Amino acid sequence: MPRTLRFLLLAAFIIPVWLGTTLGYWGLRGQAELPKLVVLAFTTGTLMVAIAEEIIPEVHQTQDTNWSMLTFIGSFALSILFSSYLE
Repeated sequence: MPRTLRFLLLAAFIIPVWLGTTLGYWGLRGQAELPKLVVLAFTTGTLMVAIAEEIIPEVHQTQDTNWSMLTFIGSFALSILFSSYLE
């Protein structure tokens, strides 16, 4: 693959990020705090699942169950709850 094509493909990854950021800003601008927090929680949950499923290789050494993912997300939510309570 030519070097210029690699750079163009790399630069193309900026487009979805920029588009999502722009749409999110204009869609949530002027909204109440609750819709903003719901979108933020959904995005955080999606990223946590992506990290647990794809980036951490130890996850795939055992059989996947719904309980393990729920426990992972629940413990993360509990730690966030405790940290916000202690502030």
